[in-house]
Amino acid sequence: MLASNFCTTSLILQLLCLLFHATASAAIYSAHFCTNQTFYASDTKFQSNLNTLLSSLVSNSSLPSLNGFLRTSVDDIDGRFLCRGDVNATVCHGCVAAAAANITRLCPNDTESYIWYDECMLIYSNSTFDNDDIVPGIPLNDEGSTVNTNHDHFNQLLSNLLNSLEGKALESEKKFAAGAVSVTSAQTLYGMAQCEPDSTSGRCEACFGSAISSIPNCCNGSGGARVLLPLCSIRYQLYPFLYNSTMVIPSSGMHIIMYIIDYESSPLTQVFLIVLKRFNSVH
Repeated sequence: MLASNFCTTSLILQLLCLLFHATASAAIYSAHFCTNQTFYASDTKFQSNLNTLLSSLVSNSSLPSLNGFLRTSVDDIDGRFLCRGDVNATVCHGCVAAAAANITRLCPNDTESYIWYDECMLIYSNSTFDNDDIVPGIPLNDEGSTVNTNHDHFNQLLSNLLNSLEGKALESEKKFAAGAVSVTSAQTLYGMAQCEPDSTSGRCEACFGSAISSIPNCCNGSGGARVLLPLCSIRYQLYPFLYNSTMVIPSSGMHIIMYIIDYESSPLTQVFLIVLKRFNSVH
């Protein structure tokens, strides 16, 4: 009985954490990369153009018609943002605004910089992006995530999931796909794959291939990881991490918690449904 109550409490705490994540408006920083090759001087035309570019990216990120992606330029500076395929324009705008505010702080006077958040990425450069599909590549390993099964079995499930998501993303208009697979009766593996929607299938396939092939070297045995590249990204976790999702999380056969998070609604009504149903117990 104590074990059952503990499991129920643990799941409820996980649910509350997820709800907090869904209702939080602050973008979640992941990583950045400064090329540190060439620099611009302050109070120059380059800095003025960069400020104009970043301002344009931020203002346009609030437009639902863009579907979370824009590539643009101001004179000799190219820039783009890509928001995660499941977020709405409000979340996208908040993330791009945070990225634009921090990229020049983290990479001061750098003429080419990259920054990633959970919900978006933003890049600018004074050179063409044509050769920057997979460099730099940043793997982030969730070392605290524990796999409750044989690692070979988990790695096979992970490989199948990511390869399946790659195929679905290549076929979708937004070049984004997400899915899940059961690891055990009490553990589910969630994943996503995303590439820039204006890129060719060949470029995206090459980028996904590079990202997926790096998992064994960076994150073997980990229950969660991300690989962030300029053109694409992949992610997997042992917990749901996307907005606008419906999940069923089993707990030792005794309880099921099902929740639906509607991120389009107001903060007071984001939790559309919470159902707790008890099995094999006396009411």
